[in-house]
Amino acid sequence: MKNFIRTLVFALVMMSLHGYSQCNVQTSNGANGAKFKYLNAEQVGNAVGCDMGVSISTNGTNYFFNTNIKYAKKSVKSGGTLVVALKNNQSLNLKLYSSQVTKTNGKNSDVVMSVYSLTSSDIEKLKKAPIEKIVFTEVGGKDQSVKLSKNYDVAVRHLKCLE
Repeated sequence: MKNFIRTLVFALVMMSLHGYSQCNVQTSNGANGAKFKYLNAEQVGNAVGCDMGVSISTNGTNYFFNTNIKYAKKSVKSGGTLVVALKNNQSLNLKLYSSQVTKTNGKNSDVVMSVYSLTSSDIEKLKKAPIEKIVFTEVGGKDQSVKLSKNYDVAVRHLKCLE
């Protein structure tokens, strides 16, 4: 019985540490002096010629839905509204805050980093259901659709970590 309790306590501690390690919140200072908290983007799926990663960030007051898109060929900035379809048949229409092409970790590959504003209603919806599909518009008007193949709960987990 004593060994069982030790094993159980050990397992609970390990699960606790594992859960904690998933909340690797990072902080950076913006150009205007605002502090941002964020988690690294997690790959969620792909569209025609590109892979998408998603993360959530906050400046303490506002929350943002972030996409990182790596193209196989020439990178194209995002423009317009991001549609996030949830598995409970609800969806979000997120307004683009900014989109830029940047180099990844000093490598020669480009990533399009786009930031979309979240309202309190959007946040509540994201907390209640995993993501099923994301549709984004490239500058030039082409729509790309990403049906998630993994990390469906990325927004739920990131929001919990940032609270």
